[in-house]
Amino acid sequence: MEEAELAGLIALGEGPNLEFESTLRYDLKTGSTNRDLTKVVAKTIAGFLNAQGGTLLIGVADDGTLLGVENDLAILSRQTTDYFENTLRNALGKYLGVHISSVVTVDFATANSVQVAVVSCDRHLSPVYIRDNGKLEFYVRDGNSTKPLDVRAAHEYIAGHFPYEGPGPRPFDGGRCLGSRNSRDATTRSG
Repeated sequence: MEEAELAGLIALGEGPNLEFESTLRYDLKTGSTNRDLTKVVAKTIAGFLNAQGGTLLIGVADDGTLLGVENDLAILSRQTTDYFENTLRNALGKYLGVHISSVVTVDFATANSVQVAVVSCDRHLSPVYIRDNGKLEFYVRDGNSTKPLDVRAAHEYIAGHFPYEGPGPRPFDGGRCLGSRNSRDATTRSG
C-alpha cells in the first residue's frame, strides 16, 4: 500500500469496514507486553468476517494518530515484521482457527516514516466464532465498533446473513427444531 493510500484510509476514520488499533500486544498504559490485547484484534477480524469484511490498521490510534508497530516489534523475540505477522497469525489461529487465519491478508505500509500493519479480510462464507477458554463467542461490526451477540441474537443474525445450502429446509424454525412435537411437518414446509 502506498503512503497516499494509507493516509487516505486514515482520513476516512473508523467505520463499518475500517478499524484502528494502537498495538497488537504492547500495552501503552503499562509499557509492557499484554498478550490479552491480541484477543481484541481477533474480535475485530471476526466482526469483519461476519459482516462485510474490512481492514484493521494496527499502529494507528482511534483518533487517527500514527503510532506505528515499533513498540510491538521491540517486545518480540525477533524484531521483524515477518515475526510480527507470525505473532498475529498465531493469535488469529488460537482464537479463530488456522483455517480462518489463512483467509486474512497482512501487509505493512509506511506513512511519515511510521510503519503500520494493514490487516484485511473479505466477508467469510460461514459464521466465524472466537474460541476462548472453552467458550465460543460471536462478534459482528456495528458501525465503527465490534460487538458480541448473545445466543439468540447470533442465531437470528446467522440465519439472516449466511445462506443455508443444506438439503431440505433450514433445520431450525423460530427456535423449534424441525422434527420435534412442536414443529410443523417438514414435508409441508416450503424452503
